[in-house]
Amino acid sequence: MSQHWPKVRKWQGGDSMLLLDMFSSLLGNPVEKPKYESLLADDLPVEEIVTSPKSLLANNKLAPRPKENPSESVPQYITKTLKKEGEYQNSPKDKGNWTTGVAGSGRNLGTNFGITSRSWAEFLVGDGKNVNPESKEFKDTLANLKTEDIQNITKNQAIDFYKKRADEQFKLTRYPPHLRDQIFDIMTQSGYTGGMQLIQKAAGTTPDGLFGPKTLNAIQNLSNNQLAKTREDSFSQSFKDDNPGVIARARSFAKSKS
Repeated sequence: MSQHWPKVRKWQGGDSMLLLDMFSSLLGNPVEKPKYESLLADDLPVEEIVTSPKSLLANNKLAPRPKENPSESVPQYITKTLKKEGEYQNSPKDKGNWTTGVAGSGRNLGTNFGITSRSWAEFLVGDGKNVNPESKEFKDTLANLKTEDIQNITKNQAIDFYKKRADEQFKLTRYPPHLRDQIFDIMTQSGYTGGMQLIQKAAGTTPDGLFGPKTLNAIQNLSNNQLAKTREDSFSQSFKDDNPGVIARARSFAKSKS
């Protein structure tokens, strides 16, 4: 016996709920209405259609899930760092702008949202994971980067970059919550090893750049004030002269849970 499906003008409101009841009885598996209703498209053509559950799915009449927008849920530490880093710049005095990491050596491709050419090449190769800088893939990727590749990094790409870096490289969740904003900013500015050494120095433990039980124990009572002061004291005079905003950037974290 053939089944005849009712005509509907729009798959929403009362009509969609009646249709859901019918689906449930046919499938023998009750549908949780609120969740299912959220998947129904509210912009289907107004003209009447005749369809069945199978053809409904086959014809993609259910609204697709929207693609995730990285900017919709951005951690506070990333928001703060993006504001401090700014957008594209290629000052020849900034070593981060050079492909070798040494001012005046290599190519000056600049940085965008604080992302250097070396960091971007590493991200393209490892998708956030640590990459061997001596590997052929990394070297080839860096060699092929152009100025416009750095200039064209979008804010959403930068957010994705920093989210993955926080998880894969910095492993931010292992640090006390009150320090995470500042630790993320330090490691973004100084790299993982340099940042770790600075944190260890502030905590009064051996600054070997390696995270372990001693470091974990030492940082539990570390304050943002002490960490910010150690960070400020680590800046050379030439670095402060070339980067006039670094002192204010460090001091901006000397606040919560002293």
